[in-house]
Amino acid sequence: MIINEILNRYINNENRSTGFSQYSTENIINILKHAGNPHEKIKTIHIAGTNGKGTTASIISGILSANGYKTGLYTSPHLLRINERIQIDGKCINDETLEKILIYISETAEKNGISLTYFDVLTAAAFIFFDQENTDFSVIECGLGGRLDTTNIITPMISVITDISFDHENILGNTIELITREKTGIIKNNIASVTSNTDTKIVNIIRNECVRKNSELTLSSGRYSDISFTGDGIKFIYSGRNFKKESIYLKFSPESRIKNTALALTAIDLLSPESMLIDTKTAIESIGNFTLQGRFETGSTDPCIIFDVAHNMHSITELVKTLQLYFKNSEFRIFATFMKDKHPLELIKYLRLNLSEDINYIKLNDERNYKPDDNHNMTVIHEDDIETVIKNISLEKINIFTGSFRLYNIYSKIISAGKDNEIKIRQE
Repeated sequence: MIINEILNRYINNENRSTGFSQYSTENIINILKHAGNPHEKIKTIHIAGTNGKGTTASIISGILSANGYKTGLYTSPHLLRINERIQIDGKCINDETLEKILIYISETAEKNGISLTYFDVLTAAAFIFFDQENTDFSVIECGLGGRLDTTNIITPMISVITDISFDHENILGNTIELITREKTGIIKNNIASVTSNTDTKIVNIIRNECVRKNSELTLSSGRYSDISFTGDGIKFIYSGRNFKKESIYLKFSPESRIKNTALALTAIDLLSPESMLIDTKTAIESIGNFTLQGRFETGSTDPCIIFDVAHNMHSITELVKTLQLYFKNSEFRIFATFMKDKHPLELIKYLRLNLSEDINYIKLNDERNYKPDDNHNMTVIHEDDIETVIKNISLEKINIFTGSFRLYNIYSKIISAGKDNEIKIRQE
């Protein structure tokens, strides 16, 4: 495929645990000048944070699309196909269009001596595509950090910061203060900001940056209450300027999605009605129907197989809480893999102590992937050995796949095998 041929020419920092290259906005600014600065022509909502960025971005995008607005969505990484990163109204950019844009970017960069990374190229492609398609709004998720992130060349309608925790310490800093300061780099002069963070230390850093830039800060944490759990989902009450004690239902969702949903609603609420007209009933229906591939996704109920992209201590902790909430008195079998820079031994220990000692660790063909020196009382399987993974699926326990986006490809093969009834056949 020409798309992969082009992208493979560029340094992909997503495959590196150390030694990030060209971590700045300089080169994307240069390439987009040649494209007519498309990022300056589209209305954007910018999202940074550690956990829940993709979920929050997707919820906002879904609400806008449901209300009749042509809405672009740029997220990363992808699960199966690169096209997933660039969408309009839930539809991925097609191969032909993406290929044309990538060829243009590649030829322009080579002709003008502009050095780009893999993420630079994809981000530029998203801005060009959204401008070509005349989106009403485009929701843009930061790739990493905020201050120096390739996406941080836009002047958004609002800056959104999801929960911040430890991640990418080798790039962003080894304290929560340093990491937070990097994330606050998306805050712009005289542009409103909203955050879901509740930790006093983090909130104070965000608030100080907002004061410095004359950005009005709203905390979404005070806008939801009366949380209740049902057998198949979560209910809570959300109140805002345009939402008057509305009952919100999230079907079979992790507890963390309450925060993400309230944050998304608050961002929408702050922009309406001045910048957009939102029907509250339509917005609530959109949330009620919301699902997101790879986030607490149930691929099979018999046997029960769930995938979640939790990949750091904060998100793994949230995942365990949610599983214990929905599956009380159940036993679990874990299929996990972690990257070297995510403190894998700590995550494995946490899962063992708090969820299950029944762990299958999957080694990936990825230099970033943690590969244990010994088995650590786990069943260790290579990703190419799909037969063994299928054989190890439990017919009685809850099977959990987690730890990395890169595990999704294996999970999807398992689900396909289940649909073909291979799992039960191979267990017999």
